[in-house]
This record gives sequence, C-alpha cells and structure tokens, in this order.
Amino acid sequence: MKTKISPLIFCVITLMMPSCAHKQRHAHDGKKADKAHIEVVPDKYKEVNGVSLHFEGWEERHGSSRVKCRLVNQSDATVYFTGYGIPSPWYRIQKAENGAWIEHNVGWFCGTGLRTPALPSGKSSVFWVFFPENTEVIRVGLTFSSNQFDPEEKDVDIVWTDEITAPP
Repeated sequence: MKTKISPLIFCVITLMMPSCAHKQRHAHDGKKADKAHIEVVPDKYKEVNGVSLHFEGWEERHGSSRVKCRLVNQSDATVYFTGYGIPSPWYRIQKAENGAWIEHNVGWFCGTGLRTPALPSGKSSVFWVFFPENTEVIRVGLTFSSNQFDPEEKDVDIVWTDEITAPP
C-alpha cells in the first residue's frame, strides 16, 4: 500500500531530519553554486535594456516538454529574486485562455533551501520550465527586485517572456 504525502508535509519532515537538512545545506552551497550558472549576456541580448526574460528553446525530458528561459540583467544594478539558486528561480506561468492570461498553479514549490539569489548587472542565467500539458500558449514570469532586503516588496517588478506556443 502506497501512502501519498503532501508537498508541505514532505518539506516539514525534511526540515525535521538533521541528516536531510545537513545534506541539503551542503549540496547547494548558495553563492558558490550560483557562480557556475552566471553567464555573460549573449550578443543577441546586448541591446536590450533593463531586466528581461527570453524563450530560448525546447527539450523533451521524462516524457514532458521543457522550456529553456534566459534571465538577462542589463540594468545598472544587481537584481534579486526568490528561488533555490540562480538556475532554480520561483517562476510563474500564465496560460492564454480566451484572450486573457490565467495564472497556472506550478504547484511544486517548497520552502526547503529557499533563498534570495543575486544576478549581477551585465550577466545572464538559464533555467528550465516544464510546459503545462493540454496547453497551447504560455508565458513565463519572474518577480525580481534591485533591493535585496525588501520584506514589504515595495520595489518588486515582474518580467515576462513573450508568448511561447506549445511544441509541435
């Protein structure tokens, strides 16, 4: 007999287990791990001002389609966002339905290991997003701030990709 555990309960259990928390803390050593995922801005985005998010392609993985997104920071300041690291931001997905954008519940986010990664000015990074099943058009969004310590989120902006159509 299999027992299903909700993601919230799983996160609480993981936090309570010292060995898991210890492994998680050392497996993702914050800034050190992020440095490997920070890249120079590709030439095709050098003329883009500010912070932007771009669709760069597809990949099939585990029977699902993944979208490759590139976050580009051409602003004058470092930008901060919530996530597990530079290659794992807490992104948003909206689906196009009847001429409007409808929020899609990504549903797998957990607070274990969550932090505020920083993307310096003049740099970029890639992350992957699973394309929702039975969906024709989406856009991917990322909330960011140039103020790392903004508990009231007064200086928060969101950047979106252009429309992304389902793969053939």
